[in-house]
Amino acid sequence: MNPFLHQIIPLKDTSQDRILMAMIALMMCSILMIMASALFLSNLSAHWHKSVSHIATIEIPKNTPNKTISELKKLLNNSSLIKDFNLINKDRIKDIIAPWIDQSVLNSEDLPLPTLLTVSLNSGSPIERDKLKFSLKALDENIKMETHENWLSSAFERAQTLKTLAWIIGLSLTLTLIISLSILTRTRVLLNKEAINLLHISGASDAYIVKQFLIYIFGVAFKGILIGCLFASLLLLTFSSSTTPENSEVFTFATLSSGHMSILWTMPFIILVFMLLTTSKTVTNELRKMV
Repeated sequence: MNPFLHQIIPLKDTSQDRILMAMIALMMCSILMIMASALFLSNLSAHWHKSVSHIATIEIPKNTPNKTISELKKLLNNSSLIKDFNLINKDRIKDIIAPWIDQSVLNSEDLPLPTLLTVSLNSGSPIERDKLKFSLKALDENIKMETHENWLSSAFERAQTLKTLAWIIGLSLTLTLIISLSILTRTRVLLNKEAINLLHISGASDAYIVKQFLIYIFGVAFKGILIGCLFASLLLLTFSSSTTPENSEVFTFATLSSGHMSILWTMPFIILVFMLLTTSKTVTNELRKMV
């Protein structure tokens, strides 16, 4: 048997090992879920920019003359900035405002519902968009055009804040796991001080003793990380399958790109390496104190 794979120092403690394994699994699952959320927010921001940045809404008051509406449509057809425009159905407008309007009022013919147009914009400068807004105001000062820039900017800021917060929490959990492992390793060294001294007397080198601890930590950490990854995978699959077909392309973790998935599933290996490096460094420092 390879002496480096044989556990000589009595490091194993079934109850303590299970607690450590459970802690690593919980931390690993939490880190992966938080990272997935951060990557998901990146994708969501990109989707918002793609779907909203080139869309505008034109609001035409209810009593606007038909002549003005005809001139408006002619203006939109002749504008190089406009790719396409469509009229929003009255029933759709009622559905949008239904949560804030009493049903009896909503069904009343006296409700002054405006005419709404959704406009698809070609890539244009802010100056071109301002010119279009000015042209609309020239037709009727009550006609409003909303390009959603303020909302989009605010949404980006909030998404960025949440993404940064997610990364900070993920890194904090990783650091907490590493520090906890360092404390546990130092405690195990002190508890097995007599066995380590005997190994030194028998001619064992510090490198051999460090390998003993690495074998032990690797066994416990690998199982904990594997369990954490399995739980995270189940949660991700649950989130990905819990949405309706209408929003499945936007609000699920299935939208993560292959690059994002590579980053996500590389983290367990990186954390395992850091745990082994921490163990090696901690044991080496404690052994030097024994000299």
